[in-house]
Amino acid sequence: ACSGRVRDVQIPRTLRVVSDVGDLALLGAARFAGPRGDSASGLRGAYVLLLEDDQLSRIAIEAQLSSFGVLFVSAASVEELLALNEMNDRVVDAIIADFRLPGRLNGIESIVALRSAIGVPVDAVLISAEVDREALRVDLPPGTAFLPKPFVIAEFIQWLGMAVANARARERALDGPLGPDDSVP
Repeated sequence: ACSGRVRDVQIPRTLRVVSDVGDLALLGAARFAGPRGDSASGLRGAYVLLLEDDQLSRIAIEAQLSSFGVLFVSAASVEELLALNEMNDRVVDAIIADFRLPGRLNGIESIVALRSAIGVPVDAVLISAEVDREALRVDLPPGTAFLPKPFVIAEFIQWLGMAVANARARERALDGPLGPDDSVP
């Protein structure tokens, strides 16, 4: 499974099933890399919880996060995600959750449960191919954005950049100002 691994992979242009190993291979496009100083450059070292039950979607999002230098834990259920997160000693910067999930909780309820479990109201984004997107926005908890699937990379980077900036501001408020040698990785 893909859960809990930080990988250095390329953003897929296409996905192909490799029958001899029974796993997915990422093929195609070059890794996303804007010019130095772009909004993705400030994401390196951020830590994200990714809740996505669809394996192909999860792999594609993991590839995007990896290409930005973002560390993540990913899983198909809240319970698995929390168990994997407990093994890390990192502060969560953001949550990404699909809306339609198997089990008793949808993505909105999962975001609320994850925030409660980690004890910090981190920014979250709900992703969905849901047809009635406006209805989803009405039910979003505070600090939660919505991006339709498939999402535009620039919008995803913008949201993630704001989430990470908010997390860093929250850390500074709790810890005091960082010195030049105390930068966050």
